[in-house]
Amino acid sequence: MNADLTIFHEAPLSIFDKVQKITGGDYFLANVLETNPEYLEKAKESVAKGRHTILDNGVFELEKAMAFDKFVDWICEIEPEYYIVPDVLEDGKVTVENMKMWVENYLVKVPHKCKIIGVAQGKNIRDFLDCYKFMSEHPAVSKIAIPFDFSWYCKEYATEHPCKLVNWVEGRRDLLEMMVNNALINPDKPHHLLGCSLPYEFGFYTNHECWDFIESIDTSNPVVAGLKGLEYVQGFGLDQKPSQKLFTMINEEVSSEQYRKIEHNIKSFAEICARR
Repeated sequence: MNADLTIFHEAPLSIFDKVQKITGGDYFLANVLETNPEYLEKAKESVAKGRHTILDNGVFELEKAMAFDKFVDWICEIEPEYYIVPDVLEDGKVTVENMKMWVENYLVKVPHKCKIIGVAQGKNIRDFLDCYKFMSEHPAVSKIAIPFDFSWYCKEYATEHPCKLVNWVEGRRDLLEMMVNNALINPDKPHHLLGCSLPYEFGFYTNHECWDFIESIDTSNPVVAGLKGLEYVQGFGLDQKPSQKLFTMINEEVSSEQYRKIEHNIKSFAEICARR
């Protein structure tokens, strides 16, 4: 991965400032901005500090991205470094149409300093690669994001694992390796890895300069795990994935023991991602 890799971890508001001190950037969800004034203020403060920031459209959390008209208002409200143009889960064709519509009708409304992340979606590997190629070649797209949990991972190009979590790990890893080996990756455009199944995946991307196109990662995994009382194994992480999504825990109070585990997990995650 890129030597300047930025890792984003969402966190409850009660420990937001503590987590901010041990992470490289802040990741915000537009759907939470709508309902939580304190969260909105944290987003504005983060941007004012010059932190790396990403505004997500909420599709993973709600299974449907925020409407364009609402989303553009939140971009203008907080002015993040990056924002993820509304995509459609596992639908590359519609995601491409969304990007075309955004660029044609909404890009002019967004502050020039805010940069686009385009997600490479797809219902299968062919649909994904078509969507990826579009994002790779489009001049308005500054960064390409790759999801962690496609239902088709490994089914068409590698051995499928019986454990869903391992299948997701090996699926994204094998997909990216196949793309690198076949010169399908655009190394001149930075990439973002969306989410995490099991943390050990990210150790794979540290052993060769061919992975330098990976510039950033977001996951709430270390935080949610700590909130659930789970502590990372050094150099590996966990062999399970807490199912609760962080946005549902944004107002949680955090005990000192929970925070101890969260801090340990965040530092352990960073060590897994560190260049060898």
